[in-house]
Amino acid sequence: MSMRTCRNAFAMVLIFCLCCVALLAFMSVYIDYSGTQPFKPPALSINSRIRSRINSEQILEHNSTKTLPLNDRDYKKNNISSNTSASIVTSPNSTSNEKGQDETIDQVQADDLKDDIEKRADLRQPTKTHDVKEKTVSLSPCPGSMDLPDEQLTPRKDPTTLQKVNFELLGNSLQKTLEATDIANKSLPSIIVKRKSIQEAASSIDQTISEMNLAVDFDDYRLLPGGHWIPLSCKSLLKVAIVVPFRNRFDHLPIFLRHIVPLLKRQKLEFSIFISEQRNDIRFNRAMLMNVGFVEALNFTNFDCVVFHDIDHLALNVKNYFGCENMPRHFISGEAMWGWKIIYENLFGGVTGITKQQFYTINGLSNVYWGWGGEDDDFAGRVQSKGHKRTRPQGKIGYFDTVIHGKKESSAFNEARFCLLRYYKQRMPTDGVSNLRYEPPTIELHPLYTNISVNIQKLPWNPSWHRCPGQ
Repeated sequence: MSMRTCRNAFAMVLIFCLCCVALLAFMSVYIDYSGTQPFKPPALSINSRIRSRINSEQILEHNSTKTLPLNDRDYKKNNISSNTSASIVTSPNSTSNEKGQDETIDQVQADDLKDDIEKRADLRQPTKTHDVKEKTVSLSPCPGSMDLPDEQLTPRKDPTTLQKVNFELLGNSLQKTLEATDIANKSLPSIIVKRKSIQEAASSIDQTISEMNLAVDFDDYRLLPGGHWIPLSCKSLLKVAIVVPFRNRFDHLPIFLRHIVPLLKRQKLEFSIFISEQRNDIRFNRAMLMNVGFVEALNFTNFDCVVFHDIDHLALNVKNYFGCENMPRHFISGEAMWGWKIIYENLFGGVTGITKQQFYTINGLSNVYWGWGGEDDDFAGRVQSKGHKRTRPQGKIGYFDTVIHGKKESSAFNEARFCLLRYYKQRMPTDGVSNLRYEPPTIELHPLYTNISVNIQKLPWNPSWHRCPGQ
């Protein structure tokens, strides 16, 4: 073979080899970017993950030396910046921060890192929500009647105003309470409309107001607009509604509030005060107003019992417990105006308490007593007819004083009261909360109470009832 032929053969082989190398290089690039096999990240991505993990651990170490406040007082005491709660470890919003980190690293590595951080956080520092939950669980039950001191009270019966009483009882928290109450009043109509539209599925009014962050904390109580007091230093077991039948006693209202609110707070009760106001000039119907107050109060909170309280009565002993114990209960064992006695043993008026279930079993109070007299004895008869044993405090514990007024609001006597009382059992199944009808009330929230103004009218007389004179 000639030299020239050899050179040509060698050149062809070389060209072939170069073509093969080029083809292999082309195929390698094509496979990497076509998705035929997984694309390998740069080697530096592993180091990036390591740096991310180290940075996260540094954040964890930094935050583990800090303690989140449980409440406003602890916050001020510890002087901790609010920015601390924004870290991915301690903040309740940490999930969103971790999600942002997940998008920058491999998902598997991110999950491992997230689990590791959460485990460390659980071991080193519980979240703020967890702290609050444990604090609530650790609260001891609020005291009962046996735990209260036998301490006599001296009532202040001097005239005053609502503005003065608000400032006296709320102090530096008054302005914040007024602002919260104003917001709640503006929101109340829409809350009521929503409750009517979804009925049983609706949250209570107080629960909705609480979710609006309108509660004010001071001393050892939390106050919701409308006079709903919740103790913070102990766990309340039962909720009490104080319902006051009312008309034109504006001089007595601040005196009553100035006395009753501190007393109920001394007893560590969870309570609300409802003024059930008759908004017309026809004869006063105390019992019907009590029915209205009971029904409307349950729209605010699911109370366990209700205490019906005349506005001119002031309890004189801390141990006269207004909680839901020993009900039905007549809280009065003597009054100053009667020589520290009660006028007759069967008396069940002035200040009486009954549980929600007991109230339903007796169908509430009668709606037919227009004018003064008879409704208390009808109430007592209903309770007795259902086998409920009434209780009463003994001796000085049940003493009450009264605020003097010129004339009784129910000064017009009910001439038919004795006839009505004689046939109370006949009417009882169909005369009470079962046939209660009234126009939608005007409800207004105040810092210390909720006012329910209602235009009550006589209800149709049931033909099955014995008709008394004037009915």
